Amino acid sequence: MIVFFAPRPYEYHYELPIIKKTGGILLTSSPWVKERAEHDGIEWEHAGIKELQKYNGRENKIVLARHIRRVPKKAKCVQIFHGLIEKNYTYEKINFKSQYSIFFWISYFLESSPFKKLSPLNKSSPFNFIGRRIKDRYDLICVPGPYAERKLRENDLLREGNWIKAGVPKLDGLKKKPAKNEILYAPTWGKLSSIPYSIKIFEIAREFGIDIIFKPHPLVIQYKQFDKIIKKFERYDAIFVDAYEDATKYMSSSLALITDYSSVGVEYLAIDRPIILLHFKKAKGTAEKLLRKAAEVVEKENEIEETMEKLIDGKDEKRKEREELRKLFFYFLDGKASERVAKAIKEL
Repeated sequence: MIVFFAPRPYEYHYELPIIKKTGGILLTSSPWVKERAEHDGIEWEHAGIKELQKYNGRENKIVLARHIRRVPKKAKCVQIFHGLIEKNYTYEKINFKSQYSIFFWISYFLESSPFKKLSPLNKSSPFNFIGRRIKDRYDLICVPGPYAERKLRENDLLREGNWIKAGVPKLDGLKKKPAKNEILYAPTWGKLSSIPYSIKIFEIAREFGIDIIFKPHPLVIQYKQFDKIIKKFERYDAIFVDAYEDATKYMSSSLALITDYSSVGVEYLAIDRPIILLHFKKAKGTAEKLLRKAAEVVEKENEIEETMEKLIDGKDEKRKEREELRKLFFYFLDGKASERVAKAIKEL
């Protein structure tokens, strides 16, 4: 049996194109995912991580769009990832300070000693259980592109026969359409979110006669100022999209994308239209730093209007950089990623 585990809506979006090709059962504890699965004609069963263990048999194939620590050991497990490849669920970078403080201090002293090669943080160390732990758990890793492959190899997570060049199944249905008079605004959540500046974006868009499609990250709903923004939202010509929806369907006809540190910035490269990054804080991940080269970067609030006006006027100076990054982040954009993944799962 093929089992898809999607406890959150965004994981469901990544798994759906594959489920449609392989069949199988969806396990979820999310009311939104259950309702959407019903709508999409997908068989589902209520399950959390504990219930997932009942499928721990070699006759089962479990597909995940994020890393979980309690991956069933006997079942054949498939990792397809979601979002940026650098997130902690990808490599299981353990937070030593909060969870395994003894390992943190051992590593700390070994890293600065003649015995550095023995440090658990050293991938060649016999005690490097961090990278080995995730590598040994997955029978199949579906890699989206050369950049992801490089990052996974750096962490010693790929071995012969346990991975394929896949692409991104979620982007299979993405088709570039004539641009409408609208901009997609898709902020991330947490401290790096540009949500506090969203009203400014709405005001500028209204001034230029542009519609804003506001698609926040699902976890943005927890943001303290979110309710206040929604109350002010009605004053502006903006289209509010359910935070749990997939942003992909709103990419096709948008004039440009405004985002911050969200992985939607990488996915938007597939459309080959301008990107504005609101980076009011320093970018940490390598992928985010790379994306800055292919986007208009705003680091101060008073730069937002000038940058938006530039793109609305049709000035696109980053085409070449976007093309280079597309080749780096995606092996394929041929609409057949889900077919490749489905074929590999069936042959597993």
